Amino acid sequence: KTKSKVPSASTKTVWKSNDDAVLIATLLKEREEGRQSDSGFKPKSFVACAEALQGSEKTSGGVAKTSGSCHDHWGKLKKDFAVVKKLREQSGFGWDNTLKIVTAPPDVWEKYLETHKKAKVWRKKPFPVLRGMGSL
Repeated sequence: KTKSKVPSASTKTVWKSNDDAVLIATLLKEREEGRQSDSGFKPKSFVACAEALQGSEKTSGGVAKTSGSCHDHWGKLKKDFAVVKKLREQSGFGWDNTLKIVTAPPDVWEKYLETHKKAKVWRKKPFPVLRGMGSL
């Protein structure tokens, strides 16, 4: 039997919350400079993100961020934002602005998770870039 090779952190792009904040701040600037259309950000915007994040791999680990990895990560953040936003809009849910997590009593979470199993990660996982994402 051979084991499937899992890429190590040294061959993948690693994103930390500080990296997310830089990505969002750069995209906000790009939008202000007119490089966002109805269909999304222009390719130049993700080049600017990669430049802003140059050297971030020294603290976050992994490989250097490229315009492609910035574009892909932006797509992931948008999906995460949509889930967190939907959770916050549900009856019984709230937001802890200090911890940056979605809150709800255990029974409310359990009932919601019966039909939304993928939302379980947000029960304890913070989403510190919510405010910046809401601006984009």
